[in-house]
Amino acid sequence: NNAEVIETASVCIIEGKKIKDIIYRLPNISLKILEELSERMENAENLIENLGIHDVEQRIVDVVLSMADGQNQVTLSMSKKDLAAHIGTSQETLSRKLSYFQKKGWIKLIGQRKIEILDSVSLSNIRKL
Repeated sequence: NNAEVIETASVCIIEGKKIKDIIYRLPNISLKILEELSERMENAENLIENLGIHDVEQRIVDVVLSMADGQNQVTLSMSKKDLAAHIGTSQETLSRKLSYFQKKGWIKLIGQRKIEILDSVSLSNIRKL
């Protein structure tokens, strides 16, 4: 597995044997691990369903609208490359669709990490087509 950090971070690696030892000593910790794994599984199932049911435009709209801060502003916390991977498309397709939405007057792209939603109704209507 690979990971890329976008800001200063600390990494902690715990050996499997040490985790097992902790679980044997503190069995309640296994419930927390199960909760986390269940949440991750649910997120993966939702992503798989979303990829199978919705086209790329719908997935982009869903993500943009869900990331809006209530003021019709989206500040991406990740690169467009990572966002594209998150919604199951290429960075080029994401950029092309965002440019298309801007051309339609639905959004305004501001730099690399900001999106202003100008017409959330039209964006939302993509989901209904």
